[in-house]
Amino acid sequence: MARTLAEIAKTLNLGKSFVQNRTPMLFLCGGSLPKARHAPASLRGFLVKVLKGKSRVLRSSVILAEDAARWYRGANGPQFSNLVDLEEQIAALSTLILLIVESSGSIAELGAFSFIPSLRAKLHVILDGSFQYDHSFIMDGPVAMVDAESKAKSGQSRYYTYDWLKRKGKQLVNASRAEQVAHQIVAEILDPAVKEMSKSELFRVGSMEHQMLLVADLVNVSGALLISEIIEMLSALGVSVEQGRVEQYLFLLENLGYLSKTHPGNYDFYVQSKRDLELISFISTEGKPVKRVDLSRDLRNAFSVLPNYDHRRRAFGSAPKRKVGR
Repeated sequence: MARTLAEIAKTLNLGKSFVQNRTPMLFLCGGSLPKARHAPASLRGFLVKVLKGKSRVLRSSVILAEDAARWYRGANGPQFSNLVDLEEQIAALSTLILLIVESSGSIAELGAFSFIPSLRAKLHVILDGSFQYDHSFIMDGPVAMVDAESKAKSGQSRYYTYDWLKRKGKQLVNASRAEQVAHQIVAEILDPAVKEMSKSELFRVGSMEHQMLLVADLVNVSGALLISEIIEMLSALGVSVEQGRVEQYLFLLENLGYLSKTHPGNYDFYVQSKRDLELISFISTEGKPVKRVDLSRDLRNAFSVLPNYDHRRRAFGSAPKRKVGR
């Protein structure tokens, strides 16, 4: 007799399992981006321009604040109480958050991000050198918090100053300096962050990042899952997450290419986006490594006795394959 999904999940020991194979993601916030064929008017605009000429891995790793805003305002997504909630989830999956303080919006983001521990831990703040000696709330509050925490943890500051603004008249961008600074940011901050990503770490049940990666991996090892089945397996694994939060995770994971969604027979199935995507190295309750092929086989045996099996097979067969990242 085939085991249930919950019974299969209970054979896994999450506390001994490892998170691995993360896709590098760089969340870039700051000044406005130019419209098509217009010259950049912010350092972040120049940075995005410079990134277009870099490696495919680096380009595909970039998530823009505009992506978060577009997803937040979309008609088909789950309800987020505010944009910060969505950006917190994006930040949880990100390798780092790069925040260039150069606009009213970026100042607001600095204030919000610096007071959320999970965001502050990944926050890298960039200011123009003309502001570094100002006694202001920005410098003495959020920037000081980020600077102190980063030095305490690694001995290195995550607060940077570069010179890219004109010094006379209105604070306008010096185009030649901004482009040079953009190249420096790539070489000094972004490239090292992608190269130095930890390869694996023990799974932490309370980590939002690990919860999202677990949801993505359950879908990918199963092939196709209903949201009720995802919640059933999470509960059996000892991960307590309410349905609304799981819906938010799935929405973000779909937009980032970790999984896809199909609707055969009026069922909403979440399906694998990459058949070689392996995010969790599972350990059994007996302390042995779990072979993914065996886990996948056990799950599909469990599906075979469920009433929607034909619809699930259609969902699995029609799953669009996507690249993870942007």
